[in-house]
Amino acid sequence: MPFLRQSTDLLPVRLQKDVSPGAWAYSHGLTDAQQKDWEKLLGDKGRIPFVLYPNLCAKCGTLWPEMFLVPDAEWKHYIEPQMQREMLCKACYEQVKAWIDGEGLGLTRRSKQTKRPASRAGG
Repeated sequence: MPFLRQSTDLLPVRLQKDVSPGAWAYSHGLTDAQQKDWEKLLGDKGRIPFVLYPNLCAKCGTLWPEMFLVPDAEWKHYIEPQMQREMLCKACYEQVKAWIDGEGLGLTRRSKQTKRPASRAGG
């Protein structure tokens, strides 16, 4: 059975209690009577099931890959537009980079070539 999340944003409004940092209720919790009132409010309103959705590498499916930072410009250069909001593990990111750079295909990256002027016929 999934965990049931309590909507704590309703707590100060419904119980008329200050639960901000530094307040008594924040550091000590609710009294038994307040807890009972809170549980009744939750029962009347209903609870929202909490389902944990894991982070997945979009390429290999690894669960909970370690996060790493990449500059935005680099990410946009190597990751195709429809996948830029997805998560990749570092190994898959490095593989995509190698493919783009030609290293993963046994090729070396070519330097930019300047265009040669078209040759004129007859002269």
